Amino acid sequence: GIDEEEFYARYVRAIREKAGNGPYIFLETMAKSKANWQRWKDIGTDGVRPNIEVWGEDMFNTICPGKAKAVGFNRWVQLLIAAVDVFGGSNVQPVVVSGVEMCQPYGFKTVKEAVDNTVKGLDFLMGHGMCPRLVTWHIEAGSALVNNTTPPFDYFIQVNLGWHEMWRKYNLPN
Repeated sequence: GIDEEEFYARYVRAIREKAGNGPYIFLETMAKSKANWQRWKDIGTDGVRPNIEVWGEDMFNTICPGKAKAVGFNRWVQLLIAAVDVFGGSNVQPVVVSGVEMCQPYGFKTVKEAVDNTVKGLDFLMGHGMCPRLVTWHIEAGSALVNNTTPPFDYFIQVNLGWHEMWRKYNLPN
């Protein structure tokens, strides 16, 4: 009976009450308004990990239709930038599900296309001070994408090297 903002806020308040300011608290959530980011920061949240999943409006709309309908790609990106204003860039860590952009029949056909697209997104996000987290896509039983194969190992090497290149380019903290 409560909204997502209050659901998470209860946990943050409880952790701060019991553990003080010692542990870092990051929330992995949908993209939220700047006012909501501020509310979470004010009660003791150190950072956020909005799960954008994939880069690019077309890919986002295809792979994340619920998020596309509820928020939309361009608005999601604007909200990420608003989070930087509240938490500071390195405390905004958008989650990018590396590999899902190669799922078929929706995704890129080649490793190069997929890596180039993801690194383009990493460049944009890191250029705004964010430090995206790459998580490896794994095929879930029962998912609409269950009949896919895992992207080639070379994809994961290249996308992680691209992440590192952007991290160095923007001199982001560890």
